[in-house]
Amino acid sequence: MYYEVHGEDGSPVVVIHGFQGDHLLMGGFVRMLQARNRVLLFDQRGTGQSDKPDEPYTVELIADETVELMKHAGFSPAHVVGCSMGGVIAQEEVVLRHPDQVLSLVLGCTTSDVRRLSERDASASADMTSATASTATDRQYTASERATAVASVLFACGFIESHPEVVLELVRQREALPLNQVGVKRRGESLVSWGGTTDRLSAVHCPTLVITGAEDRMVPPHLSSDLADAIPGAKLVVVPDAGHGFWIERPMETETALTTFLDGVGTKK
Repeated sequence: MYYEVHGEDGSPVVVIHGFQGDHLLMGGFVRMLQARNRVLLFDQRGTGQSDKPDEPYTVELIADETVELMKHAGFSPAHVVGCSMGGVIAQEEVVLRHPDQVLSLVLGCTTSDVRRLSERDASASADMTSATASTATDRQYTASERATAVASVLFACGFIESHPEVVLELVRQREALPLNQVGVKRRGESLVSWGGTTDRLSAVHCPTLVITGAEDRMVPPHLSSDLADAIPGAKLVVVPDAGHGFWIERPMETETALTTFLDGVGTKK
């Protein structure tokens, strides 16, 4: 398992990436947090520079591996930040299976049950299909094609036109760490087989921040609102004019929300 540690001092923070992402996509969190925290970035199985075995994956397995890495890297316990599928992993199994490893929880643009993505928002299901279509075939898509498809639904409408450099950076990331068809297929299977946490969220007792973009088309904001309502004492922040990649689109607002939350729960291990 590939991982990086950033920052030399401060409270430990673990950042968990999403379905098609890897540690490169989460670099914005390092820039926000490393001055006051030690930050652990890593590639989950099936992604980036980590192993990509062709065998069944489960959310539980990925969560258990995350906790083992936290212990190995000296991030036990830690504040845990998970976005999209990373939020599924963080809420579903890291905090529920290993509550003693979590000082606080930040859940970004995620849901307690992926089956709810198409419950009220047919457009969200269509957007998710568009973004991941290239992973369901054997066709060799270029880095540019993949990055453009993902960017088209990752960000709020109009963001790409005003920030073309962001798409170029996504292309660079995909060229540096191409998606692996086996890994993506197995990761997708783990999401489909995930049972959700809707009926168990009342057992989450650590301080929790739920954060999302107001214009998220992949995981609509009402799912984040429902998530916050179900977790005792959770705080909800909706970042205006931002989509699924809210931390890339609105870094200042995201940093303010994160640092305010972490300061409120304490910075000591």
